[in-house]
Amino acid sequence: MSWFTNWFDSPYYHTLYKNRDEKEAQVFIDNLIDYLQIHKGSKLIDIACGKGRHQHLQSRLGVHCGRGTPRGTPRGTPRGTPRGTPRA
Repeated sequence: MSWFTNWFDSPYYHTLYKNRDEKEAQVFIDNLIDYLQIHKGSKLIDIACGKGRHQHLQSRLGVHCGRGTPRGTPRGTPRGTPRGTPRA
């Protein structure tokens, strides 16, 4: 079994990210966009995208953000969903 199939619901993930929230993500994305001078309509790719907090915020700002997913993950699988989990 690959590490990413259970990582997002593991106690280690929740320990590592316990102080991270939407506000922290918003500050990070605002600073990143300002520093890199990313403009509305720009295209980015989010590698090791986690649960998608940053990509969701970028999309709200008009930045098109693709994501990198582990090889073999079915297209359209929500972030943090282990492979093999039935989709609705």
